[in-house]
Amino acid sequence: MRISWWLTVFLTVIPWALLAKEQMVEVSPHLFKTGHDYFLVLEYQHKNGWHTYFKNPGDSGEATAFQFFIDNKRVELPEPLWPFPETIKYGGINTYGYSGAFALFFKLEKAWLHQTMKIKTSWLACKNICVPGLAEKEITLNQKNFHDDLRLQRYFEKLPTVINSPEKLTINLIRDEKNQKILIYYNFKDPLTQKFPAHQNFLVPLTTHQFNFGSEKLVIENERHLAGTMEGNFEGEYLEPPLAFPTLEDLRNKYLFTFLYQDPNTLQTFQLTHQFKSANPSSKVLAPSTIKTLPSVWYYILLALLGGLILNFMPCVLPVVSLKLFGLIKHQQESHQSIFFHNLAYTTGVLFCFIVLALIVFLIKSAGGQIGWGFQLQSPSFVGLMTLALFIFSLNMFGLFEFSTPGGKLMGNLRLKEGLFADFAGGILAVILSTPCSAPLLGTALTFAFTTTPLNIFILFSFIGLGLAFPFILTGIFPRALILLPRPGNWMNIFKKFLGLSLLLTSAWLLTVLTSLIDQDVILTTLGPAILTALVSFILRGKWHKLRLLFLCLSLSFFVVFVIKVQTSNDLDKINSLKLIREKQTKGLNFSPWHPAYEYPSDQISFIDFSASWCLTCKVNEEIILNTDEFKALVKKYNLKLILADWTSGDEEITKWLKEHGYVGVPAYFIVSKNKKFHDLGETITIREIEETIKKAISETK
Repeated sequence: MRISWWLTVFLTVIPWALLAKEQMVEVSPHLFKTGHDYFLVLEYQHKNGWHTYFKNPGDSGEATAFQFFIDNKRVELPEPLWPFPETIKYGGINTYGYSGAFALFFKLEKAWLHQTMKIKTSWLACKNICVPGLAEKEITLNQKNFHDDLRLQRYFEKLPTVINSPEKLTINLIRDEKNQKILIYYNFKDPLTQKFPAHQNFLVPLTTHQFNFGSEKLVIENERHLAGTMEGNFEGEYLEPPLAFPTLEDLRNKYLFTFLYQDPNTLQTFQLTHQFKSANPSSKVLAPSTIKTLPSVWYYILLALLGGLILNFMPCVLPVVSLKLFGLIKHQQESHQSIFFHNLAYTTGVLFCFIVLALIVFLIKSAGGQIGWGFQLQSPSFVGLMTLALFIFSLNMFGLFEFSTPGGKLMGNLRLKEGLFADFAGGILAVILSTPCSAPLLGTALTFAFTTTPLNIFILFSFIGLGLAFPFILTGIFPRALILLPRPGNWMNIFKKFLGLSLLLTSAWLLTVLTSLIDQDVILTTLGPAILTALVSFILRGKWHKLRLLFLCLSLSFFVVFVIKVQTSNDLDKINSLKLIREKQTKGLNFSPWHPAYEYPSDQISFIDFSASWCLTCKVNEEIILNTDEFKALVKKYNLKLILADWTSGDEEITKWLKEHGYVGVPAYFIVSKNKKFHDLGETITIREIEETIKKAISETK
């Protein structure tokens, strides 16, 4: 019996003694300089499978600690920059800590340079068991020893960036005096673009103020937005002397909480300090559910491809696609190689333009700006240029002059080389004219593209381009499919004039868009004369070469004046800010303008219409739904408050609001209940869908 007892003691104590002797963590001090800042770096190396703890260890564990001495006197260094911790789960316990290697950076005062510093650091290292550790180090703060070591630089670059609370993250607090705890709840507003790692934390408290924070509970709302809650139990009552539970006023004004958070889309980490000015006295607790899996990027790629294909049948693109088909019919009898290169040039133009658009989106997002689908049609200069260019294209179709059109090999005296360039230009034109339309499936793909990583932006835009060019890729690879098209003949001269009319109507539509962006006087005095002088210059062909050249120069001069006037005026976009509302009011719909701080009535159901003058999908919805007697009867029956958000000129507040609700363009429609809950109706609407949503909103307030 005695032998077995000693054997038990031996088997229990000896491993602990060996572990205590063998350090599970190796600590080494370093000196690091970046810019004008000097840092003491403590690097911790863990043995395989072991971990130590973060400043806020979570449900259990003990934070890594440190003390510093100069001339045997303790000195206080500023709080180190902590790396974003791992979430370590064991059973139902969640803790925060580090495995492998990590480093803490302590900023040094210049007065300490050239002195010797002693360092004491302690930790709790855990694997299957936990073993306390202690190390004492010494380092001379000699200025020559500071350097920008590449390994230390990598540690430094991974540290969370210190920022103010970002707009896309909201953090709120509820005080629960009865249970002596607080509840922190938060929302990440940007739509998620990838699956958030289930083993990771989104938000980690760095300063706790006598609150012991439990595990974070996360939920994906509507498969788009990340939200979470975290409870903090007050432990001040166990101190000596005990501390009283903070009042609501103290939580609002005296307590500053510091958090580390990880952006779920980019996985970048940040450190922010937050003051809960809007702390809530209620003790209601959110009920988070489990994290749901988001669709993979391949799902959005498929939507982008199909959405691009459907764009070929939208009214925006039909004139240009018809021109391309006209060219294919004309060259049915050419070699397979010639047809292939015509279609390849068109496809290259489409892809080139989409890549340029993706680059613009990336650059504006990188600069912190807001951008959405169809952004180029919010520029008066660009719309003016397209109006003039399409007008000239239409003159070509009517035979007033000739140059190579998309798909044409020989028109006038131009060669095949110029025809290929015209195919390339036709692809660019098709992309530009496609942006006022939002095809089915395209909206979801675009929302993902506008909120995802830079690489995914380019991938998604490229696949939209491949979808738009797909019919011509197919006929380029399989030219025998062209036998399905009618043979060339005299009918093509009539069809050519029909195409000219479609381009002329498109140019006229762009002119109406322009009147929504700028004052009509600017158009009449600058762009109007540019169009007229262009028309005269093309009529004066043949012997009137010099006079024709003069009118061409006049047309160009008028257009330059138009651009200068648009770019130098700050008031042009404000002149017609209420024009879209007035148009709707003439249809018998009493819309009021939307703004970010809009106070939705508590005694009415609201209907919000996000629209733009250049949006063809919006116009279709207006004609078949919003301007009908059925919708007006619905407005009267339910006493709807009609609200219009006019995105014609690219209002940044509207862009931001749409992104927060999963849209990157218009149209978008919402029903707002009396208790301010939003119901998304989508991009295409029906009377039945609107009424069912209204009934649902009414039932929520009963």
